[in-house]
Amino acid sequence: MVVVDAHSHFTPRAVIEQLQRSPQSFPHIGLRDLGEGRFAFDFPDIPTTRPMAPRLWDIAAAHSYLDEQGIDVHVVGPWADIFGYTLPAAEATSWATFVNEAVLEALQGQARFVPLATVPLQSGPAAATVLEAAHAMGYGGFTIGTFAPGIDLDDSDLEPLWTSAESLRMPIVLHPLYLYGQPRLAKYDLPNAIGRLNDSAIAVSRLLYGGVLTAHPALQVMVAHGGGGVPYAIGRLARNFELHRDEFADPRAGFERLYFDTVVYDPAPLRYLVEVAGSDHVLLGSDYPFPVMDPRPQQVVKMAGFDEQTVEKIVGGNAQKLFNLT
Repeated sequence: MVVVDAHSHFTPRAVIEQLQRSPQSFPHIGLRDLGEGRFAFDFPDIPTTRPMAPRLWDIAAAHSYLDEQGIDVHVVGPWADIFGYTLPAAEATSWATFVNEAVLEALQGQARFVPLATVPLQSGPAAATVLEAAHAMGYGGFTIGTFAPGIDLDDSDLEPLWTSAESLRMPIVLHPLYLYGQPRLAKYDLPNAIGRLNDSAIAVSRLLYGGVLTAHPALQVMVAHGGGGVPYAIGRLARNFELHRDEFADPRAGFERLYFDTVVYDPAPLRYLVEVAGSDHVLLGSDYPFPVMDPRPQQVVKMAGFDEQTVEKIVGGNAQKLFNLT
């Protein structure tokens, strides 16, 4: 049995080195040297990113983690803080293309890493173009955030992206962003504790009510962090649909097509997630290498009391099918 971590992260140090070497190559991105090997990024109209964690590009450390946890394969997406969704569309296209190329170069020969591409979500046509190029490079999937400024996932501008992803059979990992700006989240590290879940819940609700998943039935979307709050609010979403049948798509019809990771940390919500989403739609995840990651991702699956067949699906079988791993 191959064990697959379907939610982890890798970003090459080349993103720092490129901005050091040629700052004008991406004029709307600033690099801040915080000292002691720590760097942060400035993108237009949003706060400076957190310092980029060196473990994001430390392949040896990732191998050690995989070995310690009995994991065979990492499905890795870029750090969401550098998606660049506030860049001008042309520069965002160049940035996403550069990141995709740099990731493949850094992971050349690393058979245990399955990288996901990034695309410029602020422009559906540009995102589709970058996705098609990523597919030609050899990518087997891509990751997106929950929105771009002025563009939510139900926006008609994103139709070219969904069409390309569907026709190319490129699965999507939907990951929340860190762009909250909510004063009520300022204490207790609430962006990590609850803010990301709310961000995902809003994005997925718009995706469901907008009918994107039913309009594109071959589209495959995995939602990080157990789907945020959506699996636990599906009854409320359905009730709201009953009041607005002529205005919304049926959220249950779209929900049936979604996939989710196991990053819920506790066996009780994981049992419920499998019950409501189905054992074929839940995949092992860790959120490596961030401090909030699940340090022992297989343990929560084993503690949930599933039968052996369900465990095998969750820890590897479902990911092998979704990401076409051999």
